[in-house]
Amino acid sequence: MKRLLLLLLVLVWAGGPALSQEVEVSGKVTDHAGNPLVGVNVVEKGTKRGTTTDAEGRFSFTASSGQATLVFTHVGYKRHEVQLEGRPRVEVALQESGVAVGEVTTVGTRSTRRTVTETPAAVDVLDVKDIVSRQAQLDLNQTLQYIAPSFNSTR
Repeated sequence: MKRLLLLLLVLVWAGGPALSQEVEVSGKVTDHAGNPLVGVNVVEKGTKRGTTTDAEGRFSFTASSGQATLVFTHVGYKRHEVQLEGRPRVEVALQESGVAVGEVTTVGTRSTRRTVTETPAAVDVLDVKDIVSRQAQLDLNQTLQYIAPSFNSTR
């Protein structure tokens, strides 16, 4: 019985890496002319695993299996999906989407529940109860600077 248990433990220990099917995937992403594309999002479909391409269009990350599907997306280019089919290296040429990007506006803040996001300028909505219950500050400028992410003041 002890030998059987020992044999079972050895098989589980030795077979563990074989059951783990994670594979290192690498490759290069270019445009239709063969120029490397910087900042292409490369994500394993259905997971949060992924990376972006470097200045030479190269990428590398660990996929959950050799049969995973990689999704390539970039602004101004069509979305492209590739089935790995056991290949550790993938070369992809993205096609332009035909939609010209004229202007990109990025708005950032800490909390969407207390910020109006439909405006180009940051607008924070503060509850007076939150302000009163916070740590005491010396004056109103310090209190607002502590609570509101977009408030700036100088003395």
